[in-house]
Order: sequence, then structure tokens, then C-alpha cells
Amino acid sequence: MNATPSAANAPPAAPQNVRATVGDRQITLNWNANTESDFLRYRIYGGASPNPTTKIDSTNSLNATSKTITNLSNGTRYYFRLTAVDNSLQESSFSNEVSATPSAADVPPAAPQNVQANAGIGAVTLTWTANIEPDFLRYRIYSSTNQTTFAKVDSVSGANNTSRTIAGLVNGVTYYFRVTAVDVGAHESAPSNIVSARPQADVTAPSLALAASVPNAMINTSVNVLMNASDASGVQSVTLYYRIAGEAAFSNRAMTLQTGTRYSANIPASAVTNRGAEFYAQARDVFGNVATTPRYPVRVICPNGITASVAQPNGASASDYRLFSLPLEIDDKTPAGFLAANPSLGSAEAGKYRWYAFERSTGALREYPSFGSVQITADMGFALLVNLKNVRLKTGSGVTVATTAPYEIALPQGWSLLGNPFNFNVPLDSLRVSAGTFELWRFTGDWEINTAGLEPWQGYAIWMSQAATFSIRAGVAGLNTGASFYEVANNTAENWLIQITAEDGRSTSRFNFVGQHEAASDAHDAWDLHEPVALETGVALNMRAAQSDEALKADIRGPSAQGHVWNFTCRVAEGEEVLRLSFAGVASVPTAFEVLLIDNATARAYDLRTQSQFEFAVSEGREKQFTLLAGTSEFVRSREEIAAAPPSDYVVLENFPNPFNPATQINYILPEERHVSLEIYNLHGQRVVTLVNEMQTRGTHTVVWRAESFGSGVYFIKLNAGREVKMRKAVLMK
Repeated sequence: MNATPSAANAPPAAPQNVRATVGDRQITLNWNANTESDFLRYRIYGGASPNPTTKIDSTNSLNATSKTITNLSNGTRYYFRLTAVDNSLQESSFSNEVSATPSAADVPPAAPQNVQANAGIGAVTLTWTANIEPDFLRYRIYSSTNQTTFAKVDSVSGANNTSRTIAGLVNGVTYYFRVTAVDVGAHESAPSNIVSARPQADVTAPSLALAASVPNAMINTSVNVLMNASDASGVQSVTLYYRIAGEAAFSNRAMTLQTGTRYSANIPASAVTNRGAEFYAQARDVFGNVATTPRYPVRVICPNGITASVAQPNGASASDYRLFSLPLEIDDKTPAGFLAANPSLGSAEAGKYRWYAFERSTGALREYPSFGSVQITADMGFALLVNLKNVRLKTGSGVTVATTAPYEIALPQGWSLLGNPFNFNVPLDSLRVSAGTFELWRFTGDWEINTAGLEPWQGYAIWMSQAATFSIRAGVAGLNTGASFYEVANNTAENWLIQITAEDGRSTSRFNFVGQHEAASDAHDAWDLHEPVALETGVALNMRAAQSDEALKADIRGPSAQGHVWNFTCRVAEGEEVLRLSFAGVASVPTAFEVLLIDNATARAYDLRTQSQFEFAVSEGREKQFTLLAGTSEFVRSREEIAAAPPSDYVVLENFPNPFNPATQINYILPEERHVSLEIYNLHGQRVVTLVNEMQTRGTHTVVWRAESFGSGVYFIKLNAGREVKMRKAVLMK
């Protein structure tokens, strides 16, 4: 390992000449700029008591020497002091303390907010939100019948008297109102928002109810809706509102009075699709009172089922798996029924497809035909590997799921597979659990956390912190678009991630993160993400949760001035002998930290700041353990995982494994930068392969020799670096 001596890294100087200027509910702080070259930010501490220790704000630039603290209480004295922080997160001592008391200038009060009007019989009741000015005196109420000429009709003393009933009004006439605020200096605010109401003798909405339940409807056929509507003053109109499920807007049409109180209208066939439909009705009386029904679903019968718009990937490797679900409540819920609807899959012959279901009652991942008690319902997710071209899945006959109430699923603690029961997108923020927390994962050749939501035909892996009811609320179709935290592009000085990508020749695992965040803790918490269920023997990487044996895909710690240690395990597919690792985000780790990868089998350390990609040979156990260190030089040197410091000579270390078949990992150490050639010779002195021929930096290096095409026997590893020549014997044993 390498270390570079440096000058003592002293904390920055405390900010100087801090000053405070008061305003209305705010105080502006100013100070002199620091001069350190490694400056990071200023931190502002404040409170209502001297010597504050609570951080309330910060600035991120050397010359950002002014900050306005808002939302303060006029008349209260506040105290402030500042510190400076450098790139190594060292914090200065406190600046001088300043104090100030914000106060309102002699200006008019704010206009009253959120004025609302409710009509009564010959009267209108006004309500609004209370003003907060300390010199408040009264509210003034103005009225008009034409929205242009307003006259004062009443006033109310006291800031918290925020309701007033204006009586003696004419029923059936529309009145407009607005409110102002007046302070003790007789300053009057601007007027509030204008509200209107019409006093009326009848303030009761009509009676409105569904006259007959709507049966399941055949796709692309109109649906008749019957409503009963009545009112003592007379029903003026009844309107039917309808939409395709998932659409944002409702269309509407007038309902026709048939007889007595019964009204009728049809939902047109164009709205009765394989997404289902929804409707509600409104009735209005002659005084404008409105009654609205709840939303009702129309479940649509699809005798020919639904066909997926995209074909399954064609392949036989772990990355070709996909999770799927059926956006329909199918008639035949047996696995045989699904296969009958998908004759292109044929029988479960090896090489054509592999189909897995997750049995929630036992937590077992079952492969067809050994599905046990598994039934194919709309909330189930399945894993499918198809080694056939142009396979587009079909549901078979069925009926759409009701969309106006949450779709609820009882899920056990831990992992399950689930699907989207609706034939349209459902955003992530429409998903709920009755208790605990959940993680939602998708698989598109590799596992990744899902922050968008549910898509039709897609299956998902879900991890539940405890057994609970999972609810899917259909609503308006859409997906969330917010950025995920788990991206190295989001790295900052105090919040950073290192992404680890593992490859084995057949598959790739990219969603693996270690790092720190100011809101995380070293204990297992919501920042840590669990490893999903294994679909097939592809490459996998996982960490272990603190104080538990749970496998993690993301292990995020709290901030540390010394450093962190992560242990992780990589597993390759059966028959694979070479593991490739690459690391991203290291450049954003604080410069005061060294970042090292330790090969636990050889105790060799690799500097991730100078090298980001590696190859390792994996023994017959198909697993390899590593340690990742990120910390100060003292912290790193104190770890027992690291072998002794590299010698000042050129060294070829024992290859691992040795004997080997068919791949071995060769480690060597360069005390200085040199042009390196690494070659393999047989017992006859013949060079059989050149593994390296390039300039390389000082430090430990690794390369893998794949010897599939060579015969068993003794071989010699020859390192040439300038005038230096080193040899090592390797035994290939097939």
C-alpha cells in the first residue's frame, strides 16, 4: 500500500466579524470571508438562548458570506454564531456571537387568507384563516352583488375571530364577499380573495343512489346505468360521468328521466375496454344543491383475454429471466390453464422455458410443474425464462379487476413476488402497507430498486419488514419520475456512494452500493436494501446487515471521521471461474479517506483510487469474499485484513488457486511504475501466452489466466519489469 506524507491538516479559522440586521420576522447575517484553500462550507447555529449549539442553516461557498434567516417571531431575541468546515470535514471554533430581535415595519397587515363562504337560509357564513400580526386590530367585511362595487357590511375585532354570519340576505341572489385586516395604526390590508354564495331556502342536496347494480360488461359494448334521484324542490338535472379506468378526465352525458325518480344513460362502448371502466353521477336541484355518488367500477369481460404488447426476451442465461404478471382476473387459474392460453410455450421441456412461482404460505420458490398450491391470480408475480423467439404472453379469458377500491394483498414478512392487477400503470406513491415498510424491486437482466411504480404485465419482488396488507390504489395511470438516491451521480462531500458491479461472463449484477449518508446509521435501517430472491445461478454480490444475517444489496452507514469497513461476498454461476469487479463513485469519497479493496483469500490490498476494474479467479466453491475499506490512513493501517506493507522489490505472489482448473489469479507487486510483461511458459521453455504487456503503476496488480485450452502440467509465470525478472511455478490439473 502507498501513503503520501502531508502537512498537518489543521481546522479552518473561525468566521470573523459576524453582524446581524433585523427585518420583519427575519434576521440577515453577514460576515467576513474565510481564506483557506480547502474551505467547504459555513455552518450557522442559532436559537432563542445565548451560545446556541443547534445548526439551523449552512452556505456552500467561500464567498457566500450573507444569509437571511426567515420565519422568525417578531419581538423575540435570537442569538447566532458561525463555524467554518473544510474538505476534510474539520470544523472551526465558533465565531463571535450576535443577537437581534426581528420586528415588523410600520406597514399594512397581510390580507386575510383562505376566505370561504357557506350559504344558508337568508344568510351567508364567512370563515378565514387568522392573521398573525402582533399589532392586529380588526377584520372588515365587504359585500357586493356585482363583483365590482364593494361596500363594508360588517367588522370583527380580534385576530382569532375568524367567522362571521351575514344575515338579512335575499334568497336566490348571489352575493360576493372579501375581507381586509386593519392594525392599530389604522393601516388596512389589501383585500382577500373574493368568494360568492347564494342564500337559499333549500340547502339540502337531492337524494341520489344507484338504482340497480351494474353487472360485468362484455368488452366493447355499451353499459346502461340507472340512478334514482329525488328532491323536495325538484331535480333540475342528473349527469353521468364515466371514463376508461386509469384515465385522468371523465366524460359526461345527461341522464334521461324514465319514470318517477329513475334516470338512465349509457356508458358508450368506446369506454368499455380491457382496462375496465368507472362512473359516478351528480344530481342538481333548482337551488343549485348537488349530490354526488361514489365512483363505481365496471368490470369488463374479455373472452379472448389480453395479449402482452412486448415479447419475452429470448435466451437461456440468468439475465434473460423476466418477472411477469397478468392484468386480468382469469377464469382458469390453474397453471395448466395458463399454458393452454399460451400454446407457443409447449410442454415444460428443458431448454424451452423455465417458470417459477413464489408460494407465499411457505416462502418457497417453486418451479413448474411442482407449483404445489399456487394459483394464478392477478396479484401474483412469476419468473419466466424463455428460450423461444417472439413469445408474447396471453392471459386467457377473464374479467378486469375492480378499479375504484384499493386492491389488497396479505403478504408475509420477507420476500414475495407480486404483480400489477390493473392493465395500466400505477405510481409508487399509490402503494401502501398497513404496517411496517416495504422495498419494491424489478428485474430487467439485473435486480434494481423500483421507484417508479407498477406496470401492466410486469412482476416484482417485494420485501416486507413485517407481515401486513399491501394496498394498490388504482387512480390515474402514471409512474413516479423522481430520481433514486442510489446513484453515484448524486454524491456530495458528506453523502456518497460506491457502486460495485460484478460480472462472471454470463450475467451482471450492477445494483450494489456501499456508502454513507448523514441521515443513515451504522445499524440496519431504511437506507439499507435487501438482496432479492435468487432466480437462477447468475453472478450475485451481497453484504451482511449489521446485527443480523440478512443479505443486503445496499449497506449505507452514518457519517464517520475515521472510516468504514464493508465485507461482501461474490458468487458466480456454475461453470464460471472468473469474477470481474468494477467500482464507481470513488472519486467523490472525501480526499482524506483511502479506499482499498481487500482480497480476503490472499490478504492483498488494491487502491481503488488508482484502479477501478479487477479480475479474480474463483475456486470450486464459486464464492469469493472481499473487504472494502474507506477511511483515514491510520484507520486503514489498523485493520487486520490488510497484509504487511508491500516490499520495495518486484514480487510475483503465489497464484490462487494453485493447483488450478481452469483459471487462476496471479498477483504481483511493483515498487515503481514500469513497463510490464507477464508471460506463461511451459516445461519446454516455450511461451504459450502473454497476459500483460503495458505500462503499469506502482502497487499491487492482479490478472487472471484462463487455461481452458491448455493441457495439465507445470507452467511458469514470468514477470518482466525493466531489468527485473521474476518467476513463479503454477500447476494446471484437469
